[in-house]
Amino acid sequence: MREQELEDKGKIVFERDEDGDVIKPRYQLAVTHTARRSCLTNLYKLHIFSDEQIMSISGHKDKRTFYSYILLSGEEVAEEITAKLKELEKQKIEEKKVSSNESLF
Repeated sequence: MREQELEDKGKIVFERDEDGDVIKPRYQLAVTHTARRSCLTNLYKLHIFSDEQIMSISGHKDKRTFYSYILLSGEEVAEEITAKLKELEKQKIEEKKVSSNESLF
């Protein structure tokens, strides 16, 4: 809409695609909101901070709204699940080693 208003006023002419949509370089599409979402997602993916800590940084008070800012692909979610399952399996193996070593004494 902003582009249309500028064109109507004769201030600028935008290049458009066959559907009439304005063609812009990607760097012009990134705004502060894009940076905010990316920052929150990257902090979340580090698994260093709790959700509450990240929410205090972002100013979110509602978890539902906060989670709408976290953008994870299905592949990323699957990789996290796989990593946690591998960690659980590793813990079980270590527990078995410890319990079998305890029976020696």
